[in-house]
Amino acid sequence: MEAKRSLSDSLKRSFPHAPTEDQASFIVRFDSFLRSAKSVFLLKGYAGTGKTRLMRSLTEVLPQHSISVVLLAPTGRAAKVLEDSAGRPASTIHRHIYRPMPSPDGSPTFVLKPNKQKNALFIVDEASMVGDGQQDLRGRSLLEDLIRFVFDSQKGCRLLFIGDVAQLPPIGTRLSKALDAQFLRGLCGLEVEEVLMTQVVRQKDSSGILHNATALRQQMKEEGEVKLQHFSDFELLEDHYAVEEAVQESFQSDRLGEALYIVRSNKRANAVNQAIRARVLYREEELSAGDHLMVVRNNYFWLGQEQGGFIANGEQMEVQRILRYEDKYGLRFAQLRLLMQIAGKAHELEAWVHLDSLAIETPSFPSARMQQLYRDVQAEHGHLSGAKRRKAVLTDPHLQALQVKFAYAVTCHKSQGGQWKRVLIEKPWLPEGRWMLEDKRWLYTAVTRAEQQVQLMGFKEEKEQ
Repeated sequence: MEAKRSLSDSLKRSFPHAPTEDQASFIVRFDSFLRSAKSVFLLKGYAGTGKTRLMRSLTEVLPQHSISVVLLAPTGRAAKVLEDSAGRPASTIHRHIYRPMPSPDGSPTFVLKPNKQKNALFIVDEASMVGDGQQDLRGRSLLEDLIRFVFDSQKGCRLLFIGDVAQLPPIGTRLSKALDAQFLRGLCGLEVEEVLMTQVVRQKDSSGILHNATALRQQMKEEGEVKLQHFSDFELLEDHYAVEEAVQESFQSDRLGEALYIVRSNKRANAVNQAIRARVLYREEELSAGDHLMVVRNNYFWLGQEQGGFIANGEQMEVQRILRYEDKYGLRFAQLRLLMQIAGKAHELEAWVHLDSLAIETPSFPSARMQQLYRDVQAEHGHLSGAKRRKAVLTDPHLQALQVKFAYAVTCHKSQGGQWKRVLIEKPWLPEGRWMLEDKRWLYTAVTRAEQQVQLMGFKEEKEQ
């Protein structure tokens, strides 16, 4: 009988080609990690270094060695990309570790679910996006709660964070703490192993996306203008008519969802969304059947516990039908029939949405406006008392309405974690008047959202000397 292969041998044999030096080094060190007392492994790698191939091999091979795998990502879009890459179910971190519980003011509080896994590896992709706090977690740290969820059970579980340190960190921070070994070591005394992969996997010479992404990453080390080169899959469109043609081609109704237009600000995203709807899709109404929307704040009401409890910030859906409109509490609402993807399957639901959120210049409604809505809904049900009043408030469809924006043009932070066949990128206004490190990280993150084609607007080609 053939002896059971080592984990290292199994991982190497799972590759369709010989692993790169970086990939082979990770395999050896990860095998050693699993036999050590360490609990967290950081797999950091730039675009094109083969992180996805390694992750796919881990999901295929580890169960053969009695280690179960749980796939997690920070956003709904990132979870879908991870699921497609791995060929097995993935979940948002939020959905997997929390159980939402109602609070007296109508907004949910969060309780950690019990971790029922034993001897499992929790793989967190796009870890650069995992923040140390979250807008609707009431000051709690998503990162700390994830670590508590995985390790409090003492059942032999471990964490693998996978991410690109050249991408943008979470909003409002300068550091991706989930990829910072020093920070994690200081957090609950975690023992951390880390690998940085810099060797780009061999690809076709014509891969302009990878060529320019690599060049941008290298240009982050120095001051000066960004230098980009034109390729068949990486176009720099300086002519106004070329830009118009690219937008027209990208957002035809039969291709919606395949392309994304990335901008710097919410105000600019609103303007571009309206231009695409008017000039490409010929939609005159404020909202139409066929429109693609992006949820901009977690919602814990419309799906119910049987579907995982909530609709995540960043998840996308398509309007199937507009059922009715209503003006109430100084706001405008629409009841819609929507289509969205849940765990790789199409799911229809009916829900109310905030029409006003489509055009606001902030990521979502300010908390003060939502608090006023809560007080208005409370007053509406003032004739009830006790538990009946509380239930009526918490199940009020206007209080629970989805906050959404159009999903054709978004900010770079909103695009993070997702992949689209074609990405159009508009040159941003530069606050300092020149390309600073954070501006280059913004552009690198935007470029690496594309699978097949990048088209840049307002950029000039720089010939290599």
